[in-house]
Amino acid sequence: MPDGSLEIVTPQMNHAGQYTCHVSNLAGDDRITYLLKIHEPPKIISDTSDSIAIILGLTLEIPCRAVGTPEPAITWEKDGFQIISDDIMHIDATGTLRIEKAQSSHHGIYHCIATNLAGSDERNTLVIVQEPPIISPTTLSNYTTVEGDRVELRCFASANPSPTIIWSRKGIPISGDTPRTYVTEDGTLVIDNVESDDAGHYICKASNVAGHMEKVIRLTVIMPPHIPDQEKIVMESVVIGQPFSLYCPVLSIPQPQITWHLNDRLIAETDGNVVLSDDRRHLHVLKSRMIDAGSYECVARNPAGDSAKVFQVEIIVPPNLNQSTHEMKVTVLENGHIKLGCPISGIPEPDIVWLVNGQFLGEDITKRDVKLASDGKSVIIESAQLEHEGIYTCVGTNKGGSLDVHVHLTVLD
Repeated sequence: MPDGSLEIVTPQMNHAGQYTCHVSNLAGDDRITYLLKIHEPPKIISDTSDSIAIILGLTLEIPCRAVGTPEPAITWEKDGFQIISDDIMHIDATGTLRIEKAQSSHHGIYHCIATNLAGSDERNTLVIVQEPPIISPTTLSNYTTVEGDRVELRCFASANPSPTIIWSRKGIPISGDTPRTYVTEDGTLVIDNVESDDAGHYICKASNVAGHMEKVIRLTVIMPPHIPDQEKIVMESVVIGQPFSLYCPVLSIPQPQITWHLNDRLIAETDGNVVLSDDRRHLHVLKSRMIDAGSYECVARNPAGDSAKVFQVEIIVPPNLNQSTHEMKVTVLENGHIKLGCPISGIPEPDIVWLVNGQFLGEDITKRDVKLASDGKSVIIESAQLEHEGIYTCVGTNKGGSLDVHVHLTVLD
């Protein structure tokens, strides 16, 4: 320049160095030396993605190498707060940020700043900490449902990124494409119209890129008590004094509670004549009595419902002789009227037939002036004659057996 000044319009790094100004005239010379330093603003040269995913517990390194003159100083911030090196988060000499055993708290935006006298450069990196699935303790381990109902098996899992829920049973994945079974968007396994074969162990597996977790869930299917031919009343006939047993053929899951009733009254086990089996399916009466006759009902109950079956027990009393009305020998005057009764009773009421001297006496078989009463239980002789003498036998028969009673009739002239 005219005044001797040196002007560098666009300084470059190669312009740095010593510059000497030398002046002279006839009287002599002089010189002055200048040291020119060129400052270059920082530039971050590390090739780093805008976002980095790291699995929980692993070590993460985020490089932030910068060039500039003078050498830039590197600082890091997370979510607006400066990071101070410690045992967990360390910044090395090259500016790389190292995070030991990344935790969910390390998720966020990391800001690298390179600074020198000439300026600064910055770069942001989003750190995503990927967490393996954790199935919530609130997820039930046991479900109980009634056959025919709908059940929803839930599997609550948290993770980052969100986990995929897969269900399996007996090692076979459940595709969810059957008419009764499907999996909802939130991973719930739904079973419609539950069948007994659906009972068992199911495995819920929650997975993502960071790992997986499994939980075994048990499904119990309960069936309301079922008694085959429930509507059919079972008839039992028992001779008095003999034992008898009744069986309640109930099918049920879980095992039902069974009670027995006689004529709508609960049968107490304190009755020493009645014994119930351990499972209450069998009722044993050791020695039948008249009070043991009637309508028995076994009632089976479980949480799914109840069922009942009715037994009608008839106590039979075999035909027996009523000693107070029995006469072995009867005498009547000739031409007299006489009625011979049959001193036989029983339960049910015995059927009575008569024989005269071994000959059957009926409506179509009669003897002169001898007839049966309208109820068939007595023989009536309107006018006794000598020919009417003989042995009159009444035979009483019911389910319990039969009994013959003989009466000797004598006609006096």
